[in-house]
Amino acid sequence: MRNNKNNNISKIYNKNKYNLVLLVIVLLISIFLFSKLASYISNKSLSNYDNEIVVIKNNDSEIDSLSLKDIRKMGKNEMKFTTPKGEEFKLVGVSIEKILNKEGINPNLNNTVEFSDGYGHTTNMSMETALEVNRVLLVYKINNKANMDYDKKLGIFFIVDKQEKDSSKWIKNIQSINIK
Repeated sequence: MRNNKNNNISKIYNKNKYNLVLLVIVLLISIFLFSKLASYISNKSLSNYDNEIVVIKNNDSEIDSLSLKDIRKMGKNEMKFTTPKGEEFKLVGVSIEKILNKEGINPNLNNTVEFSDGYGHTTNMSMETALEVNRVLLVYKINNKANMDYDKKLGIFFIVDKQEKDSSKWIKNIQSINIK
């Protein structure tokens, strides 16, 4: 009886092995295309803001302007951020350390990084803190949406220190980064 079952399974497999292989290939291609589509949709909202810039300054003189498109090309850091109240955010951005290295800023000659928002308010951070690898992020995407699409108060860019667990400490609507 068991031999008969094995023969039936073997016959069914032999008759349909090409169909099974084809089914597996179609499933793999479908998964690949679905992931590409999801990535495209996720980045589509960001492309609306590709021309928005953040100004990089050294001692109050402008040395560069980086667009969102330029910043995205630098690579990305993703992190999950949970506030003490239990709010959870998925943040995507680039570390300040990468930006400063790209601009060729000598950390030994400077002590402070100053962030200016759209209203002219400034917030200072020590160079030591800003240069810790992947600690301070210039965030452009929150919960898979561009910052402006998620909450207009955040602005195109905002700064997050990973060691600060309070979202009220985020530096919002960043317009310039000044190295002093």
